[in-house]
Amino acid sequence: MPVYSYRCSCGAVKDQYSRVSERDSNIPTCHGPMTRQLSVAFIGVQANIHAISPIDGTPLTSRRQRAEYMKRNSLEDAVPAAETIRNAKARKAENERLAAQIPKLPEHVVRQLQAQA
Repeated sequence: MPVYSYRCSCGAVKDQYSRVSERDSNIPTCHGPMTRQLSVAFIGVQANIHAISPIDGTPLTSRRQRAEYMKRNSLEDAVPAAETIRNAKARKAENERLAAQIPKLPEHVVRQLQAQA
């Protein structure tokens, strides 16, 4: 589900997960109904799912149509979160492996350096 951002006339902002079909009917209130504000465009379509582009309202009903729309509007997919997490874990493991190869200073040298600092 996408996140929609709403703003009240008093300046309060609320982000809310809503289905695309409910984005205009599930509006939070503060000092009356809040106004949906434009946020970073994100388009996600699953197989056999109907989505509406938050940029211009174009209905996207197939992966092919979505791919053509993305190309036509010079849009790129965000890196999937799972891939980002996997890459971060791999970098951390590599850094720990390299750190283990660095020779350790003798404890008396470490104490002397700390005393001089």
